Amino acid sequence: LTVKKAIAEGKLQDPEHQSFIFKVHYQGIPDGEVTILSSADYNVLIVGAGSRTIVGLPVGSYTVSEDTNWSWRYTLEESTNNTAVLSAKNSTATVTITNRLNNEFWLSDEAVAKNVFNSNGSPEYSPMPAIIPGKEDLTDEAD
Repeated sequence: LTVKKAIAEGKLQDPEHQSFIFKVHYQGIPDGEVTILSSADYNVLIVGAGSRTIVGLPVGSYTVSEDTNWSWRYTLEESTNNTAVLSAKNSTATVTITNRLNNEFWLSDEAVAKNVFNSNGSPEYSPMPAIIPGKEDLTDEAD
């Protein structure tokens, strides 16, 4: 299932850092009185006008909705279809959600960070010296 973010008229404030959060809701598969697969929710983060694909989903019906409290400077445009059905014959689907920027004069308070891990699962980072309150010299020497 691919969730795609589009901006009406191509106007996007700070495209490398503007993020949008979506909830993908799976209705589950009821079979009479027995539930074969329970419902589930997935969260998807898209930076800029891009897309994300979720793989390995079970067959069934999915509804995509945007967290409009997160992207408060944008107005949600009418969505033609925010529901997708995956089946054995139709294993891929795309849902596109479109917004229009309605407030470009306020600063945003969001931040996006990319976490990078090496092949053994450890985070890759550059060590930084510790800042110790009351210490004038901020070198990385051990105390």
